[in-house]
Amino acid sequence: MKSDNTSIQKLNEIGIALSKEKNIDALLEMIVVGCKELTNADAGTLYLIIADSHLKFEIVHTDSLNYAMGGTTGVPINFPFIPLYKDDGEPNLRMVAAYAVLQDKAVNIADAYQSDKFDFSGTKEFDTQTGYRSTSFLTIPMKDHNEEIIGAIQLINAIDPNTGKIISFSDADLNLAKSLTSQAAVALSRKKLEDSLRQYVDLHKVINSLLMVSWEKGSLDAQFSKVLDIVLGIPIMEGFNNGGVYIQAANGEQKSLYIDQNIGPEGEKCYQNFCQQEDHCSNEIIYLDSPIRPNFDHLVIPLIYTERCIGAIFLEIASGERLSWEKELFLLSATEPVATILERRHLEINLLQSKQKNDRFIDKIKKQLVAPLTCIEKNVQDALVSKQTIDSSKQLSDQKHLSEQLAQIQQAAQDIKTLVKQIDTFSEKK
Repeated sequence: MKSDNTSIQKLNEIGIALSKEKNIDALLEMIVVGCKELTNADAGTLYLIIADSHLKFEIVHTDSLNYAMGGTTGVPINFPFIPLYKDDGEPNLRMVAAYAVLQDKAVNIADAYQSDKFDFSGTKEFDTQTGYRSTSFLTIPMKDHNEEIIGAIQLINAIDPNTGKIISFSDADLNLAKSLTSQAAVALSRKKLEDSLRQYVDLHKVINSLLMVSWEKGSLDAQFSKVLDIVLGIPIMEGFNNGGVYIQAANGEQKSLYIDQNIGPEGEKCYQNFCQQEDHCSNEIIYLDSPIRPNFDHLVIPLIYTERCIGAIFLEIASGERLSWEKELFLLSATEPVATILERRHLEINLLQSKQKNDRFIDKIKKQLVAPLTCIEKNVQDALVSKQTIDSSKQLSDQKHLSEQLAQIQQAAQDIKTLVKQIDTFSEKK
């Protein structure tokens, strides 16, 4: 460990730098590097709590292995998340990082290989694969200004500056790391709040744009082309150039809707197979291997309507690349209004089908009315001719009775004509 004055000066310098940093990835990296420098540790890992249930690896640095992942390195961390709770709901106190977070307690371990309190099987496997020897550990929970734990810092292998040998972390190391971790957590919370406010504004703009598209006139193809343009124009989608929208054919439609940009229609079969799988009905982003281009995956945003996957937005992403859960949540929230467009589309289809059914029914009634009407009119004409040829010797009363019958038939015919006109008027209003 450095001298007290040097350590305090370094702590202040790092604290000032943290308060000025605007990039979260760089900020997270500074926290790990700063803690390593203050405690002369060879390695450091930063975890953040995800969905109150897991710890996610955000930064991993090991100097002696020239090993760096996460942060500004661009190297993805493929380590599995650490569950804070077991399958039965009990706290996961066997993992040292989870223990520190759940118990709100710093943990200082002199030699992981001599500890039986915690499960270091993953650490030992890493050591076997890399030839490393993880010995001393210092794990500290990160608490923000509200005293809420947001993650943890884990430092590995304190190095004696004089001998270069691995030693235990001292109480002074613990106090320095705690001080920096506290400053870092506040800076990180502030930066996340700023980003959340900015994302809220961006989200509001995106949703408004999508809602405006949903009420525009024109073809559905044109609408969804605009939807895709809006999605690809979201700031977090920078670097995404290719995408497609695929929607299953609804009742009354002859074929599915397929909109693409630079991908090509050969992906339609892939999209159709995806949408027809019943297990894709949850509102979460999914990653699929792309059958179209090697070294690329599809980031898929399912479009859920009445608990059924009726389509999806497909975006092309580099193979193995994954968005952060914050970005995934933003995308899901931003594209949720697309359901409004689909809802209107289905309503229009149903209304059209209903109108066509009503029109067919009305036409059938009209035909059934026109046939007897024609018959009546013919009989009236025949009767009129017969009346004119009635023998003058017929009694006046017979002529009167015939005239009344003819008048009734004519009125009945007129009533039917009126009914047909009313049906026509009703049909036009519908």
